[in-house]
Amino acid sequence: MQRRVLVNTIRWYLLGFLIFAMAGGFLLVTVDKSTLHLAINSVYSPFLDALFVTLTALGDAWAPTVLIIVFLFIRFRTAIHIAVSSIAGFTATLTLKHTIFADALRPKMFFEHNHLLRFVPGVEIFAYNSFPSGHAVTALATCLCLAAHFRRAPAQIAFLILAILIAFSRVYLSQHFLGDIYAGAWIGLFCGAGAAVLVRVDDQRSSTAWMDGSLRSYFGHRRGPASQ
Repeated sequence: MQRRVLVNTIRWYLLGFLIFAMAGGFLLVTVDKSTLHLAINSVYSPFLDALFVTLTALGDAWAPTVLIIVFLFIRFRTAIHIAVSSIAGFTATLTLKHTIFADALRPKMFFEHNHLLRFVPGVEIFAYNSFPSGHAVTALATCLCLAAHFRRAPAQIAFLILAILIAFSRVYLSQHFLGDIYAGAWIGLFCGAGAAVLVRVDDQRSSTAWMDGSLRSYFGHRRGPASQ
């Protein structure tokens, strides 16, 4: 029942993700990994450099941390949702990077002897632990949490587009291959959706009513009687 409610709550986010998954999967199956990355790498401009450097910063750990703090003053349930999905995503990413896929090379090392690869000036480029993309995990999971909170179709679509652009920034900057962000996107989706089920984003039971409160309402309630 809770899963059915969740699907209805974020249906536009899920529908958009399905389109992304089909298109990304098609590219990964039909185009060689090297060819695909070099094709993407060949399209660049100063504007795109600045855009994707900015977007990639939104996939760092500071972004969900700031959102958790902000939502503590808006709605505890959303803050907890973001926190749980972030911890799950971080754990899954770190585990995969340093165990099963510890030898996965990033583009810098994969194309070590290929001088066609371009890097954005001023960006530190990593060499190892390519799979999966932690930025993609964080972006898709966090934006799913925001979609579950705001819910209106335009907002859900906007958050999905933002998540995909943050993930894609890692390919543009040659920090990851498309397959890395594709896998990361799926992991982020499952972490965000799994956390939504755990915190019961649409729970109306009185026993969890406190989760729909906030620090603002809590302190406002405590100040209320004293001010009368």
